[in-house]
Order: sequence, then structure tokens, then C-alpha cells
Amino acid sequence: MTRSVLALLTNVPIGPRLVGGFVLIALVCAFVGYWGVRSMNKVNALLTNASTNLVPSIYAISKMRAGVLTAQRAERTTLMAIRAKDEGVRLSTVSAKEGAWRNIREGTAEYEALPMTDREKHLWGQLLPRLDEWKRDYEAVETAVRAGDLDRAERIIYSEIPNATRLNELLSELIECQNEQAKAQQDQAVELHTSTQTTLWSISALGVLGAIVLGVVLTVSVTRPLDRAMTVLEAVAKGDLTQRAEIRSRDEVGRVGEALDTAIGTLQTARERDAYYASQIAAFGRVQAVVEFELDGTVANANPNFLQMMGYSLEEVRGHHHSMFVPEVERNSPAYREFWARLARGEYQTGEFRRLGRGGKEIWTRGAYFAILDLNGKPFKVVKYATDVTHLKKIETSLEQTVESLAGSARELTAVSQQMAANAEQTANQANVASGAAEQVSEHIGTVAAGTEEMGASIKEIAKNANDAAKVATTAVKVAEKTNATIAKLGESSTEIGNVVKVITSIAQQTNLLALNATIEAARAGEAGKGFAVVANEVKELAKQTARATEDISRKIEAIQTDTRGAVEAIGQIGKIINQINDIQNSIASAVEQQTATTGEMSRNVSEAAQGSGEIALNITGVAQAARSTTEGANDTKLAADELARMAIGLQQLVAQLKV
Repeated sequence: MTRSVLALLTNVPIGPRLVGGFVLIALVCAFVGYWGVRSMNKVNALLTNASTNLVPSIYAISKMRAGVLTAQRAERTTLMAIRAKDEGVRLSTVSAKEGAWRNIREGTAEYEALPMTDREKHLWGQLLPRLDEWKRDYEAVETAVRAGDLDRAERIIYSEIPNATRLNELLSELIECQNEQAKAQQDQAVELHTSTQTTLWSISALGVLGAIVLGVVLTVSVTRPLDRAMTVLEAVAKGDLTQRAEIRSRDEVGRVGEALDTAIGTLQTARERDAYYASQIAAFGRVQAVVEFELDGTVANANPNFLQMMGYSLEEVRGHHHSMFVPEVERNSPAYREFWARLARGEYQTGEFRRLGRGGKEIWTRGAYFAILDLNGKPFKVVKYATDVTHLKKIETSLEQTVESLAGSARELTAVSQQMAANAEQTANQANVASGAAEQVSEHIGTVAAGTEEMGASIKEIAKNANDAAKVATTAVKVAEKTNATIAKLGESSTEIGNVVKVITSIAQQTNLLALNATIEAARAGEAGKGFAVVANEVKELAKQTARATEDISRKIEAIQTDTRGAVEAIGQIGKIINQINDIQNSIASAVEQQTATTGEMSRNVSEAAQGSGEIALNITGVAQAARSTTEGANDTKLAADELARMAIGLQQLVAQLKV
């Protein structure tokens, strides 16, 4: 039974277990306190009722009864003193009566203000009428005494005796009622005291017994596994790590035992790990430079690797400050003092460090300074593990310079490619503008060439017409000569001359139009067409003269037709005019031939110019294409420069990683 209880308790945590025991004791104490307080409250209620009700009621009724008795006695004493003519006694009864009635009034008021039982209310209801009746009789006696009717006063006194007696009895019954209530409450208090005492003693005895049993059980449930744990701890203290507590309970002691077993296993693992770490540290000491310092920076010890790296012997560095390995600039800096202050606070320092060996030789090391803590967690020395990276540092510096140069070249190449792209873009824009202008010039030259060709065709037509006019003029001369021979054919000749005049008029009009076109084309030709413009003006004037001449011929023909008598004179006039026309036509033919040659030269030059402008447009288009190609090349160059810059950044990052 005991073992099962202990097994059950050991599965409950100590805290709840202790709390349960204390709660049980507290419940017992609380019940004892509650029962005691409850009983005390009842007693207090009885005492309160006695002090606030019973005692004041008895006091008030007693005051009333004393007042009634004093008034009755003073009433009779007054009557006897008057009969005996004892003025002193009579006067003393006056104050006695005043005090008696004051007690009656105060007692009545006080008693009516207090709570009453049903019996009290019944008795009080009987008392008040008799008190009023007695008061009236008393006042009648006083009236008779003041009137000197002592006999009547005596008769009233004797007549009020039954009522006064009953009044005193009622007052006595009220006092007895209060005494009965006091006796009942006293009996109730005695009974309450007895029952409370019995209950409290019983509960206290049970509580003490339960506390003893619970204390023993709780103590055994805690001390037994603790004794096992202490045995294991003593074995561990002696160095035996094979012992185990093996406490199976689920309370705090069980968790302590489990933690103890775990701690012993951890100690075994730590011992094995320490041996492993010790071998590792020894291995580090064989391959790395190791030096030990006091917290003030004084060298305490160093392994051969460190001494060989720095070029000193142990005797040369032991007892000297770490600053002997530090450049002077860094040695006197606040950062160096903070370096050792942080180590003294238990912090560690890692990184690459520039140090000076024997003869001021620059040595770069990569490693860490560790603050070694004592058992209290306070640093007591500093150990540095380091590797000589001087050769790597030189390579790194050279690589940094190369990368920086590469980055600079990339930046310059980027700038050049950007400038090339801008220039090429500007060239392409200008070439596009020039190409458009060249195409426009080519179109204009083509227009001029077409106009020149048209002008050449017109001049050819003029030449043809001039030749025709020359032939007509020759024919007219022959006709005029024949006219002189025969007048008979005058009508026919005049008709023919009229036809010829029409032809000449038509030719003159065409010549005028051609001359006008030639003038326009000469104006278009600009400087090269100035000479042609002069000839065109002359041709125009000749055309006008031809028109006027044909008009004269028409008038003369009409005169010949109307008046044959003036035929000879008219024929002679015609001959002169025809000769003049012949000369003019010859001049026109000569000018037309010259203009034809000039126009041919102009057409050839304009054709060559059109061909040249086309070639210029093609060349400018080629320039624009080349500019676009240059722009694309510049963009490709910029991309290559960007890639080169990215590679340079990547190399810089790789170099930065080498510093870690």
C-alpha cells in the first residue's frame, strides 16, 4: 500500500505535490478559521444584540420604572409635607418629580427606538394607555394640590393605585422579558462555544495527523531518489562516469535524475571530444603559427612555426609586448588600444594582419585572436592562430592592380564606344539629310535635263521651219521675177503669196512661242543660259518683225487683188520684203544652228550632272549605311566594354574574397 502510494506520488511533480499538501493543510486551517469566525460572528451577533438591544432596553425600562416610582413617591411625599407644613421637604420633591418625569420621557423614547419582540410589542401596547391614564391622574393630583384641595388630591392618589400597580407590573414584565432573552442568548452562546470547541479540536487533530502523514510520505518520495542521485554524484566526483541514477519517476527529482544521467553521458562525450580537440589543437600547432599573450599583450609562449615566421627565438620575444610586431603608425593608434581592450573584454578578432618580423620584414598573416576564459567566464589570456599569407598578399596586390587597370581600360573603352556611337549617329543623321538633298537635286537636274531635251526639240523644229521659210522666200523671189514678166498670173501669184503669208504668219507665231520657251528655259538654266537668252530675245524680235512684215504683205496682196495697177510696184516691194525675209531666215537658221549646238552641250552637261547627282545620292546613301554600321559597331563595342567592366567587377569581387 505504501509503495503504491509512493509510486503514485513520484509521478506527480514536487511542486504540485507540495502545493497539494500545503493546500490540504491550508484547507484544514481555513475550515478551522471559518468555523471559528462563524462561531465568533454568532457570539458577536449575540453580544451586539445584548449591547445594542437588551441592555439599552433594560436600561430604558428601568429608567421608566424608576421615574414612575419616584414620581409616585414624590407625589405622596408632597402631600404629606404640605399637611405637615414642611416647606423644605416640599421643595425637594419638586426637583425629584422633574427628574422622574424626565426619566419617564427619555426611557419611553429610548425603548420605542429599539427593536421589540412580539411579546414586547404586546406588553408595550398595554403599557402606554395605562401610562397615559396615570399621567392624567398625576396631573389631576398636582392641580388639586395647587388648589389646596388636599383631600381631593389624596382621593385621586388612592384611586390611581390599581392603575399604577398594573403599570409597574407591566414594566417589570418588560424587564423580565429582556432578562429571559438575555438568558436564552447566554445559553445559546454557551452551546455555541461548546460545539465550536469540539469541532475545532477534532479538525485540528485530524489536520495535524494528516500533515504528519503527508509530510512523511512527501519526504520519503523526495529523499529516496535524491539519495540515489547523491550516490551517483559522489561516484562521478571520484571520476567514475559509469554510474547512472536511473530514477524512473516523472517528477522534478526524476527529471534531475534523467538530467544527471544525461550530464554524465555528456561528460563522457565531452571527455572524448576534449581528447579529440586536444589532438586537433596539437595538429594545428604543428601546421599553424601559435602564440600566447597575457591580457596586457605580453608574449607568454610561441610555437616554432610562429618563431620561424617572425624570425625570432622564444627568448627574444617572451616577456615583450605584442607591439614589437606592429608597425609604428598602427602601434600608436587608438584602434590598436581598442584592439587589446576588446580582447580583454573577451571578444575575438579575425582577419588579415600586417606584422613586422626581424629586421622590419613585412609579413601578412591571416588568423584570429581568441580570449581564453577561466572557469568563472573571465578572460585570462589571449591565443592567436595564424597562417603566413605574405605570398598570397603579393599575388592579391598584383591581381588588384591588374583588375584596376582592366577596369580603367573598360571604362575608357566604354567612353570611346559611347563617343563613337554618338559621332556615328550624328554622321548618319547628316548623311540622311545630304542623301535627301542629293535626291532632290537629282530630281531638279532631271527636270532641267528634260526641259533641255524639250528645248532642243523645239530648236530643231525652229530650224526646220526656218529652212522651210527660206525655201518659201526663194520661191517668192522667183515668183516675183516671173510676176514682172506677166501680169496675167498676178491673181494666182497673189493667191499663192497669200498662202505663203499665212504660212509665214504661222511660222512667226511658232517662232515667237519658241523664243518665249527658250527665254523661260534660259532663265531656268541660270548662268549657263544667259547667252541663249540673248539669242532667244533676238529671235523673238525677229518673229515680231516677221509678223509685222506678213501683215504688210497681206495688205499689199489685198491691194494687188483690188488694184492690179499697182502690181509692179507691189511686186517690187514684195521682192524687197522677200529678200529681207530671206536674210532674216538665214540669220535665224544660223542662230538656230548655233543654239542647237549650245542646247546639245547643255543637254549633255545636264545629263552628266544628273548622273553625277545620282552617284552622289548613292554615295551618300552608302555613307549613311556606313554610319549605321559604325553605330552598330560602336554599340557592339559598348556591349563588349560593359562585359569587360562586368568581368572586372567580378574579378574585384573574387579578389575581395581572397581577403576573407
